[in-house]
Amino acid sequence: MSSNSPTLAFAVACFSVIFYFVGLEALSFIPIAIVGFLFVVAMISPPEHFPVSGRVAAFLALNLALLPIYLPILGELRYQQLEARRAAQTADMYRQIDEAMEELGPRIDEYFERFRRYPELDGGQVLPYVDAQGRVQRGQAMEGLQAPRDPFHPARDPMRWVAVRDRGVILASVGQTGVKELGLPGVPLDGPPSHPLARFALTGDDPRWSIYDPTNGALGLGDVVRYHGHVPWEDAMEPLFNAWNLAHRRSEFRPEDVYQPRQRAPGDERQSVRDAAEAQRLLGQEEYLAALALSSRAHRLRPPQTIWRDEEYTVDRTRGMSLYQLGAYREAADALADYVAVEPNDAEAHYFLGAALHRGGDRDAALVHLSAAAQIDPRANIRHMAHQHFTIASGGQTPPFPEPRGLDSGN
Repeated sequence: MSSNSPTLAFAVACFSVIFYFVGLEALSFIPIAIVGFLFVVAMISPPEHFPVSGRVAAFLALNLALLPIYLPILGELRYQQLEARRAAQTADMYRQIDEAMEELGPRIDEYFERFRRYPELDGGQVLPYVDAQGRVQRGQAMEGLQAPRDPFHPARDPMRWVAVRDRGVILASVGQTGVKELGLPGVPLDGPPSHPLARFALTGDDPRWSIYDPTNGALGLGDVVRYHGHVPWEDAMEPLFNAWNLAHRRSEFRPEDVYQPRQRAPGDERQSVRDAAEAQRLLGQEEYLAALALSSRAHRLRPPQTIWRDEEYTVDRTRGMSLYQLGAYREAADALADYVAVEPNDAEAHYFLGAALHRGGDRDAALVHLSAAAQIDPRANIRHMAHQHFTIASGGQTPPFPEPRGLDSGN
């Protein structure tokens, strides 16, 4: 036994390394224990003819077996080294952002005090939005209130600026590559009383997964973000974070399904199918913000239409109905219009598309879809109400469309 212990130790140590690299790290401790025993045997009773080399071989075998323990430790040390180097390289850039935010802070606060909402800017231009009556609302420009130049971007474009309406302002850098990783919404279409976080859910991205830790810079995915508001970041975004927590519990995100498509077992659907199915259930349970977030992720991950499953056809319907219940009528109309283009016989979708269009100010287009809802399916429960509301709208009056039921979580 003692004469063969170094050779046997090397053979067993190879299993430790194999287990580690095939993802069975927990099993690596079995060969490590065996090699440890063989190492002790070789130290106490080395081979007769080569005692020194036998002990050295046993020592090397032990270190080979311990690689599953060494490698993560070395990786963490290397990560910390890169983190410190990156922090030193980017210190000046973060300083520039902090100085700009310190200068902007009082102006942002002044704007909020005057208008009771935060400005939505494109560079230095205040972007308009449309209120619930279909009127365009334009904020006033203020001297010195403009997005600062992005110190992380070679072109020095302005940082991305997005307001969380009456809560605060988000500024994001796209980094040196210019690739936008944080899913921030575009130009606002709906002002109050729409849910202030509906636009963020519509991106289909959980913002917590796309924000840098300022200490590690480019070592993680995401954009460098700064937030300024009278409500703390976690409180300002709490309804959205809660919605995403629920969405993740209902449909766990599997990156390998998206970035490294694998051979699926029977019944194991792709990410967009799982997301779409769960989003539809959330809509039925009146979890509108979570339904919007999950259906928007499904919309983003959906493959070409030629291979859609039934669940994937419903994504735009779920998005549109959720947006309507969150008071975002114009964006609801866009999503529902995409849905009825591929599913033209859904009377309820036509009705809510008509209601969203009418509330968004496009009354002529609304009549088309209210009429369709009243005629498509004689058995549809919504047919009678659609006919009544079409008649009222045709006379130039505003029908009593259903009120949004998902606005309370936005307060």
